[in-house]
Order: sequence, then structure tokens, then C-alpha cells
Amino acid sequence: MYSKFDILEHIREQNPEAILWDGFNDCIVGITEKGIVVYEMSLMIPKLMEEDMTPEDAIEYLEFNTWNTYVGEFTPIHIKLFDVEALQKALDGEGYQYY
Repeated sequence: MYSKFDILEHIREQNPEAILWDGFNDCIVGITEKGIVVYEMSLMIPKLMEEDMTPEDAIEYLEFNTWNTYVGEFTPIHIKLFDVEALQKALDGEGYQYY
């Protein structure tokens, strides 16, 4: 298992110009071969809820200030990882919610 420090060090070694969002290091789930940091969107929402935002406010904030922001060649990527069990329920017609 890697520590947060190990992950950040690996990112900086792979791409010293990689862009990191302040306060969301716990939400990093990977890095591309080009050195672009990959964040899991559903992990980012609770981080803002810790700052007394509602889930709706957190999503709105992230959509406007982070997920839809372009800051250059190394702008982070934001993904939604599928919950395999929830995805199976969706395939069975029970619905699926991303966040």
C-alpha cells in the first residue's frame, strides 16, 4: 500500500508540471502515461461536505470550479468509477446513481 506522500512523489517524478487540486489529494485514483492526475468525482463531494456544504452545493461548486475547468495541458481528469454491485443492479433495472 502506498502512502499519500508516495503517490504525490510518484506524480511529481512522472510529471513535475502535473496540476493538483488543493484539498483533494485523497481523491486521486491514478495518473495517465502523460502525467495527468486522475481524480474520482464521488470522492471529491464529501470533502466539500466536511466544510458544511450540502451535497447539491458541493456538486454545483465542483462542476463550476473544478470538473469543467481547463487550466492547460495537464488539467486533471475527473472520472466516475463504477460500483460493480450498483452497476449490476442498474443492469437488472433497479437504477444507478453516480454520486
